Amino acid sequence: MAEVTGGEFFETYESEDVEPLFDLLASQRTQYLITYQTSLMTMEDRKVTLGATGGVVATAEYSCEVQPSQVQIVSPVEDLVTREAAGEETLAVDAEPAFIAVSVRVSWPDGLPREVQGARLLVDGVAVGQGAVVNNQAEITWDIRSCQSEGWTPASLVVEVVDEYSLVGQSPPMTMAIRYAPPEPTGLNLPENIMLYVSVGIALLSLGLALFLFFNRSRVGSALQEARDGIVDFVERVTGRRTAMVA
Repeated sequence: MAEVTGGEFFETYESEDVEPLFDLLASQRTQYLITYQTSLMTMEDRKVTLGATGGVVATAEYSCEVQPSQVQIVSPVEDLVTREAAGEETLAVDAEPAFIAVSVRVSWPDGLPREVQGARLLVDGVAVGQGAVVNNQAEITWDIRSCQSEGWTPASLVVEVVDEYSLVGQSPPMTMAIRYAPPEPTGLNLPENIMLYVSVGIALLSLGLALFLFFNRSRVGSALQEARDGIVDFVERVTGRRTAMVA
């Protein structure tokens, strides 16, 4: 009968399970896998109709719940950051670190990966940076050079990711604190060439004194002579009085 009808005959008497038979029959036909992506974000049941050549039509229903992406900050892991100056001449804005790299991981709780428009970093609700999401990962650079307070300054970090449906996924807030550590004073900070300045000053004073004496040598000589005579006269008078008292 199988030969007359163009079919094939298979003996299945040795097995009570008919599943291998169905698998064998299914393997003899051509199968197609068709995928599509919908722009609907509603949660109601959806009906899909597939038409094939020859007027064959198949229908099916399904439902899904589209959810925002799940975002998780994976670094930095430390919650306290100290910006330190390299030396006394280092400005607070140049202290290190000057930037912090914030890395995030993106996942899809609904099992429906989608294109992502971008990710941005919010610090205390203010956008401070953005980055591209590649392979469900992103890294955003945060400029912290404006953090110049010597006391601990807390900050709340949140990363937002927007997908192609404009659904926004937010990471749980991460709290960290930043402070600036100024350089320790090292005492009197004299210029390296201070001795040169002192030497030049002494030389100029000496030169000025020499010029003054040269141009006023006559008056200076007279003054010195008068001073010498006065000293001699004073000594003679004092000596004479002492001699008289001894006598």
